[in-house]
Amino acid sequence: VITQWPNQCHDLARRTPGVIVLEPVDGNDFTNAATQLSAPTSAERVTNLLAFAATCFTGFDQNQQDRLARAAQGTTRVRSNTHDQQIAALKAVNDTNDLSPIPEALTALADMPGTRVLRPELYYEIRRAFVAFREGGHETIHDALSAIRQRTRQTGRALTTQTMGRTLLVKGLEFEHAIIITPEDFPTKQNLYVGITRGTRSLTIITNTGLRSEERRVG
Repeated sequence: VITQWPNQCHDLARRTPGVIVLEPVDGNDFTNAATQLSAPTSAERVTNLLAFAATCFTGFDQNQQDRLARAAQGTTRVRSNTHDQQIAALKAVNDTNDLSPIPEALTALADMPGTRVLRPELYYEIRRAFVAFREGGHETIHDALSAIRQRTRQTGRALTTQTMGRTLLVKGLEFEHAIIITPEDFPTKQNLYVGITRGTRSLTIITNTGLRSEERRVG
C-alpha cells in the first residue's frame, strides 16, 4: 500500500490487520526514540517507553499508557493480573537509574495481550541498540544505534507480504500487488509514476472520489 504522508501511512497500518510500515533508513524516528528512552529520570523513561509503544504497537491508547505508568510507579492499585509482566518490566525501569532494563521492558510491552506490532523495524532496531549499549563497546546509545542501522543498511531489510510505505521508500522495489491511496495528494508526477510502477501483477488506485483497479500480466 503506497501513500504520500507518514501520518497517513501509520494511521492506515494501525487500522489494517497484517500490515506493517516500511521505515526510512535514516529516519528521525530512530534517533528521537533513542533520545527519549534514555531520558535523565526513570519516571520520564517509563512515560516515554509507553509513548514509544503507542507509536510501534496497536492497543496503547492514552488511558492504557496512564494506567500502566501509575501501576509501575506504585501510585495506583492494580485489580487484574493481566498486565503483570508489563508492570514488572516497567517497575524495573522506574526503580533504577540506568538503561539496562529497557530491552526487557520493550519485549514485555510487545507481548501485551491485544497488541500488534505495526512498526517492527523501528521497534526491533531500537531494542537491538539498547541491548548493544548494555553489552558495552559503545560510548552512547546513539553510537549503538548508528552501528545497528549501519548493519541493517549492509544486510538489507526483509519485507513482509503486506507492507505500507511512501513513494520515497518503495522506489526501486517491486511487489505483486500495489494499492495507491489518494494519488491526488502526491506532490509531483514523478511520485505518482513511482507508485503506479511498483505492482507487477495488479494496481489498485483509491482516490477521494472512488476506486480504480487494473490487472497486469506477469511477463
